[in-house]
Amino acid sequence: MALLATRLTALYSALASSFGVILIWTLYTGGNPVLLEIYKPWLRAAVAELEINCFTFALWTVYKESSYVYSGIWIFFMFWTGSLGTCSYILVQFLKLSPEESAEDPIYHVLLRHERKNYEEQKAAGKRCRLVVAATRIAYPILGCLLIATVVYAAMTDGSPFRKEVLLAP
Repeated sequence: MALLATRLTALYSALASSFGVILIWTLYTGGNPVLLEIYKPWLRAAVAELEINCFTFALWTVYKESSYVYSGIWIFFMFWTGSLGTCSYILVQFLKLSPEESAEDPIYHVLLRHERKNYEEQKAAGKRCRLVVAATRIAYPILGCLLIATVVYAAMTDGSPFRKEVLLAP
């Protein structure tokens, strides 16, 4: 299992680096306006998918972190950088693992929050966790249906994103 943690850390390091390069390149070039116009319905679907992912990771971050301020900073970073922010957050969670947690089950320990030593702090965190879990159980099916509807709408109004004029665009 420690090998799994090492491999996942390397994977998320590579992903975060790749997304960082893509983000810098996109900001530098300003994107391609011709492709943006051709992809308009699919661009809306991509933005909807990004926002759903941001909301999903925001709920997980609020659940995982002990401080609302720290959660807010990560959520802000994830919202404005997209996949770079989410991969960076997951990478930080893997880097926080102790050797025992890495050897035992790294994915389990990354997903769940750490237990508190102080009883009062644990009691307050438990209430917040229950709220986040309840919100997640309600929000995820709704967001999944919204995402499916967005993709179906884009496909019905614009057709396939893999068509001749897109592939031959300057």
